[in-house]
Amino acid sequence: MANDYVKAKTKNRAPSKFKLGLGYFFRGLFSNKAAIEGANNNPWWIAIIFILFSTVLPVIPITVNASNISGSSYLGSSLNGFETKITYVTEDIKNNNKEFIVDEGKILHYYDYNDPNHPQKDIILKDTIGEYLISQYVGASNHQIELQLFYSSDIKADLKTLKTKLNGDANTYILGGTTLKGENDPEGTSYYIPSFVLLNENEMVIYLYKENSTSLSAYTSFASDWKSFKVGDKLIQGALDVDLTEVKEGTLPYFQAVCKNWKAYVNKSYLSAKKNNVLYSSLIYLGVYFVLLFFMSLMVFLLTRGKKNPFSYMKLIDCIKIMGWASICPALLSLILGFLLASYAVMIFIVLIGMRTMWLSMKQFRPY
Repeated sequence: MANDYVKAKTKNRAPSKFKLGLGYFFRGLFSNKAAIEGANNNPWWIAIIFILFSTVLPVIPITVNASNISGSSYLGSSLNGFETKITYVTEDIKNNNKEFIVDEGKILHYYDYNDPNHPQKDIILKDTIGEYLISQYVGASNHQIELQLFYSSDIKADLKTLKTKLNGDANTYILGGTTLKGENDPEGTSYYIPSFVLLNENEMVIYLYKENSTSLSAYTSFASDWKSFKVGDKLIQGALDVDLTEVKEGTLPYFQAVCKNWKAYVNKSYLSAKKNNVLYSSLIYLGVYFVLLFFMSLMVFLLTRGKKNPFSYMKLIDCIKIMGWASICPALLSLILGFLLASYAVMIFIVLIGMRTMWLSMKQFRPY
């Protein structure tokens, strides 16, 4: 009899709150009813944890994707022969005994060793863009300027003006030559703007134009600096640091190796800005998603305010708790899809939580 009593008692024992909560959690991923029951039968702080959890999960792929963006990715996939052009320009600067060196203050300086007494040069507040020009490459077949490299010691405001000039009429040439655009050119004259690299004390700017065109194919003009470079780093010497035992000078692999070194410079100059971008974008979307969940809770609250609505007794805190439980599934899906569809990662959670809220309102909180 005693054994029967123990067995009966064990058989009728109620499941623990933890097991019940775990059941609500898993069923609430796809069941609105379970999400509502989980919110009503569990402490409020669990819903808050779920809200924080659901806010963080969709941000993870955004943060990871932003961390994987390199400065050179802004150049695009089609470089229009940039590898060859930047190699010729780099070699020309070296052959003319010139160099760019990062100093102790992480400032890029231009050196012209043809002037042994004053090799360091400051190029600032010049009248024409040609006075900022360090080197350029003219194509042998089309006789056009295909790439230019400029250096400026100007402050930010003057640098902005210079960039505008380099992308405007002051740097526009008549197609088929190196003659600048003029006011008295014949009607129907075709023009082009050369691609260019602009080095500044504080940043690097690269614009790539389609050949024979005034239309950009890709560009990079992001916030960059030299803070990630070592003191004494030499840009020209470093760019031409290619193992000639593996590639032959003047061949495509050689051009690609030099271009790879320049891309490494672009990536390095973008590191400081990337850290800030990753931090700020993560914080911004954390805030956006947190506010979004509160807004969706408010929507549910407003949709149940009708006099004939059987759920009009619910308070705003009840709706917040329900959204906390209901947001887990959209957050998990956003985490997965955010990596698979990186370009849409920002919008995925917004769409999914909107769909879950509509489904919740239409299926569980209908007046009739």
